[in-house]
Amino acid sequence: DSAAVRDSFRKTVTDALGDQRVTEFLHFLGAYIGLRFPDSPFIQAVEEDPAHFSLVSRAVLRRFFEVDAERVPLVLIFDDL
Repeated sequence: DSAAVRDSFRKTVTDALGDQRVTEFLHFLGAYIGLRFPDSPFIQAVEEDPAHFSLVSRAVLRRFFEVDAERVPLVLIFDDL
């Protein structure tokens, strides 16, 4: 059920960020895993420019990792198969 997945994802992101800018973060982070959230006018404006959307998405992902790593230890492993 996609609503349950979105709710679970929202809770995880909210726990990590402490309610700051969660709506915008959800949209950008959700795009990495195929989740769509209701759009805001801000999101719609950013999505019109794919390069800008990509830039903002990477910044949001980086910030999410930074905030989460301040809370608990974080290990990231990247492999180019």
